[in-house]
Amino acid sequence: LVAEYETGDTSQPFRSLRGEIEAVFQSTPTILRLIEVQQGLLAEIDKAQAINNTRVRTQLGQGYRVNQNASDGGAGAQSITASKPIYDFGTHKQTVSQAEALVDSERARLEIARSSALLNLIQARLGLSSASDNLELTKQFVTSRLQFETFVEERRDLGASSDSDLIRATAKALEAQGE
Repeated sequence: LVAEYETGDTSQPFRSLRGEIEAVFQSTPTILRLIEVQQGLLAEIDKAQAINNTRVRTQLGQGYRVNQNASDGGAGAQSITASKPIYDFGTHKQTVSQAEALVDSERARLEIARSSALLNLIQARLGLSSASDNLELTKQFVTSRLQFETFVEERRDLGASSDSDLIRATAKALEAQGE
């Protein structure tokens, strides 16, 4: 079922089920919250990995200098600074590993939530199908009891059945109708 859903090779009942699955996944608050948490944790991994990147800082300055003993004139300053951590005794690696573990944990929770929602949807679908089949069988049973009642009434009119046979057939028909 899941493979057919993922590949899109589905028959008509599964196409409607696919739409229902997508609707459940897009409307279940737990799944939506877990997706948001997962995206936030992925951003935390990026942030943790960025700590180890080289940082470049530039400064530019310009002004006018007034000096009483020397000539006045323009003055400027420029600087570029680059820094990169050399060794942090494993702190950076642990931070990244911790963030990755949290993402894996949230992915597992998301998969559990999706599986649970899918299982509930499939159970509801099967329950509906079973109830529909039971209703159809009940209708056919009632129809057959009513036809049998009509048959017994015709036989009574021809003298082949008694009134008691008709009463029993009528009782069975009423019983089948739930009356």
